Amino acid sequence: MNNNYENNIPVIKNRYKEEKMYEDFNPNNIDENFWVSEKCIGCGICSNVCPAENIEIIEAKPSWEHRCEQCLACIHLCPQTAIEFKKDSINKERYKNIFVKTKDLF
Repeated sequence: MNNNYENNIPVIKNRYKEEKMYEDFNPNNIDENFWVSEKCIGCGICSNVCPAENIEIIEAKPSWEHRCEQCLACIHLCPQTAIEFKKDSINKERYKNIFVKTKDLF
């Protein structure tokens, strides 16, 4: 049996450490912990991919509107890796499903 998953799909290294940030999620204040670094270019992809329509672009920066569904699409699909959650996501890998094109999510 040919295992294409291991051979063709990138796997996040140190998955246990990468999932640490998920442990701190609290639905009542979840999006208070998102922030954007100076790398943000105001492209709006985060707003476009958010299934909860939770992100509004204000003065070329994302602003979270307290309807977060914890999908983390904004973090993982930001082309500049500018969106962070607390300090837990800094310098961590982002995941993008290679079978889903970002433009198809709009």
